Amino acid sequence: MYVRIVRPTIPADKVEAAAKHWASFLGGRAKNNPMFAGGYMAASPDRSSVVAVTMWKQLPDPESTQKMREEIMAQMQQFASGGMPPMDEFEVLAEI
Repeated sequence: MYVRIVRPTIPADKVEAAAKHWASFLGGRAKNNPMFAGGYMAASPDRSSVVAVTMWKQLPDPESTQKMREEIMAQMQQFASGGMPPMDEFEVLAEI
């Protein structure tokens, strides 16, 4: 199992709308991918910090990943500020 974490910069007043749009856009596409295991967009209580977390049974290939990141960025540009945020990938070593 793998985890991908992205920390987009989204103004606090746009976080709720961004989360709904992210779930709507990415949800259908990701759920059709047999490697996808789940995902969350979460925010700090004051909405000043946002994180998007996706879980994968196996990581997609780099080309597919880059294409999807570009599509997501194009969809989320209306909410996010700045360029494409970095993405961190982790392999799950333990689960509780």
